[in-house]
Amino acid sequence: MDSVNGAMRLHLGDYKQVRVAHVVRVNEDGSRGLFVSVQEPLTVHIRVRATVEVRDADGNIKALAERDRLAAEVLWLFSLEKQDWDSVYKLHELVEQSGGLGPAVASGLTSKTELDLLTWTANDISAAGRAACHAKLNTPPRKKQPMELSNAVAVMRRVAAHWLEQRSAAAT
Repeated sequence: MDSVNGAMRLHLGDYKQVRVAHVVRVNEDGSRGLFVSVQEPLTVHIRVRATVEVRDADGNIKALAERDRLAAEVLWLFSLEKQDWDSVYKLHELVEQSGGLGPAVASGLTSKTELDLLTWTANDISAAGRAACHAKLNTPPRKKQPMELSNAVAVMRRVAAHWLEQRSAAAT
C-alpha cells in the first residue's frame, strides 16, 4: 500500500492514506476476484478507484515500484503522512543518485538555484531550525531567505513525478 499511497500523494498532494482492513475472495457466480476493504471515508473510496489505475501492469508508477527499488523508496517517502525536511532531502538524494535532477532542470520543472536553496535549507540548522537534516552551527550565513517547506515539497513533487515518468518510460 505504500506505493499506492505514495503515488496518490505525489499526484494529489493533500491525500489521506488508505489502509487495508482486510481482503476477501468473492465467488458468488463462480468467478474469482479480490475485494479490498478499506477503513476510510467515502471520498477515499473514490481515490481508491483511482489507485486501481496506478496498480495497472502497463508501465505505470505502481508497476515500476515493484521492479525498481529507487522508485519504491520515492513512493514510500511520498506515502508518509507528513513531509518534513528529512523526507524532502531524501527524495532529493534518491532522484540525484540516478541522475534525475539534470533532466528536471533541463525540462524547466526546477532550476539549479532552486535545488541549491532546497538542499541548503534542508541541511542547515540556521535555515530550517531544529527540523534541519544536520545540526552544524558554524556554517556561514546566507543572504537569501530559506525555502519554505511547502515550496520544497512542491519542487520535489514536480521533480519526482517527472523522474518516475522517465524511469517508467525507460523500463518499458
